[in-house]
Amino acid sequence: MRTKEKYDLIIIGAGPGGSAAALAAAKRCSVAVIERRERCGVPVQCGEYAPLLLKRLAPWESRFAAQYLEGFDGFICGEKSFSRDAPGYVLRRSLYDGALAAAAADAGVDFFQPAKAVDCTGNGVIIDVGGTRRELKSSFLIGADGPRSLLRQWFGLREQPLMSAVQWSLTLASPLKRAEFYFDPRFRWGYGWLFPKGDTANVGVAARTEPGERLTSLLSAFARRLVEAGRLRPGPPLAKSGGWIPVGGPDVTMIFPRCLFVGDAGGFAHPVSGSGIVNAVLTGRLAGEAVTAALNGSAEGIAGYDRAWRRLLGRPLDRAAENRRLLQLGWTDDEERFRRLILHCWGPFS
Repeated sequence: MRTKEKYDLIIIGAGPGGSAAALAAAKRCSVAVIERRERCGVPVQCGEYAPLLLKRLAPWESRFAAQYLEGFDGFICGEKSFSRDAPGYVLRRSLYDGALAAAAADAGVDFFQPAKAVDCTGNGVIIDVGGTRRELKSSFLIGADGPRSLLRQWFGLREQPLMSAVQWSLTLASPLKRAEFYFDPRFRWGYGWLFPKGDTANVGVAARTEPGERLTSLLSAFARRLVEAGRLRPGPPLAKSGGWIPVGGPDVTMIFPRCLFVGDAGGFAHPVSGSGIVNAVLTGRLAGEAVTAALNGSAEGIAGYDRAWRRLLGRPLDRAAENRRLLQLGWTDDEERFRRLILHCWGPFS
């Protein structure tokens, strides 16, 4: 691994957003990425469902897709209530994330991995690599370190509204060609999902739990219902995962004089559905391009990033944030009112 002490850009996090930013900037900048995990994309903390647009935003190989999907269906209180033909993929996220990071490394990006950013200085960051601390200096920083971003804390951004999620890999009873979303008053403020992945499926629940309630209990009951409905075969999970989904939308500004935020660290996940892979790659690419422009004399500097993401994502994210507010205010156990609420806020994806 080639490393030095001074870079044009340091990126915290090597998920899709961080690696996309590194790839975009590596053409004309010296870039370092700090990643705490030994392997990018492992463990998987994602439903792995993404639209076809993803393949146009970053390097793509057919092996990244575990299954092609024709679209998705929504079930409210057990009844199919909406449907949309929206082609997409269920990904192999560990392969996708790893390949994107490898492409950045091949482009000349230095990776410090596993390593942890432990402090931010006026000139860069302090990192811990195998128990040894060192300072890396840089002109710019990009925060791509997820929904509980340390860089957000260091720059004084608000704590993001988060929803917890758990997911199991389970065996399908028969092949499916569409993703399925499930809405039930018991999944408070959230939903359940079944994303087919060949012979198996990612089955999960995202919800706000009540005191003493365990999200895994909700998922267990949900999985049993899917077995009874003939969607799944009975049996223990093949794999388990979980994580946090930011649902508050982006902050007023995602740029500081020398720092930008992308992906979940910037609150760019869809506030209603929680989907964030495409937005992470898109904002990462835009941020990398903005830093490159600033370092090469652009009069606009990195402020161009704010204009770029707002032009592409501002209106749909604002609308989704308002629907998230209505969803939480209007959540009810009354089945008819609940149905109308979900159709208004979700259908489909508003």
